[in-house]
Amino acid sequence: MPYTLFLPDGPGPFPLIVFNHGVSIDPRSQATARPLVLARQMVARGYAVVAPMRRGFAQTQGSYRYNYCVYHRGIDVDGLGTEKDPGMTDETFDLHAFVNEIVGLREVDRSRIVLVSQSGGFAPVLGYMTMPRSGALGYINFVGGGFSYCARKDNLALARQAGAALGQKVKRPGLWIYSRQDSFVSAATYRVMFDRFVSVGGEATLVELNPPIDEGHYMIGEEKAVSTWWPHVEGYLRHLGLPTEVRFVVAGGAR
Repeated sequence: MPYTLFLPDGPGPFPLIVFNHGVSIDPRSQATARPLVLARQMVARGYAVVAPMRRGFAQTQGSYRYNYCVYHRGIDVDGLGTEKDPGMTDETFDLHAFVNEIVGLREVDRSRIVLVSQSGGFAPVLGYMTMPRSGALGYINFVGGGFSYCARKDNLALARQAGAALGQKVKRPGLWIYSRQDSFVSAATYRVMFDRFVSVGGEATLVELNPPIDEGHYMIGEEKAVSTWWPHVEGYLRHLGLPTEVRFVVAGGAR
């Protein structure tokens, strides 16, 4: 999996942010994920930020499998692939393998890892959070979809099912960030999934924002939306015992 790595200009190891990109209509034509707005905020505060490209996207090998509704690959206690537990997609398996490699870098603090997903990258991250991965402290979901539109339309029953199933398995705290003006992910589906997720024991916080942009689905990539979502991310990182103070000078600045 090719990746882009952003690092502070100083000695590590640094806490790690793993950014899991979303899904466009044509994965092959999708641009390489480079979450510059997020990276500026995090690198300025002393984090390493890595953005891998999943299989089938851009110039990667293999093909993308549309696993919105069917989870068919698991990982056993030794971190090996298995077909016995239907708790994980192939994308999650790839993400697991990637993180295992990237934590070997000397710049990375493998004991402090947070995954951040955007849109369709949410499903693999939730799957990843079902695993007993040492050092993975939690996850941040920006406008996550993927569970609610098997037939390319809202499916509240599926959202409830996914929330109930994963809420019992995901044992790390999560922050779910959504926009009230989002033409891709409906409030009905993410709210019903969140409600079921927490009702069965999932630990997560849901925030609904009004970023100052026309399409809220893209707020993680818009500089003028940072002031809307950063206070929530900052509070979440503090909850995990992670740094939030600006420590490094970064092109474009941090807010």
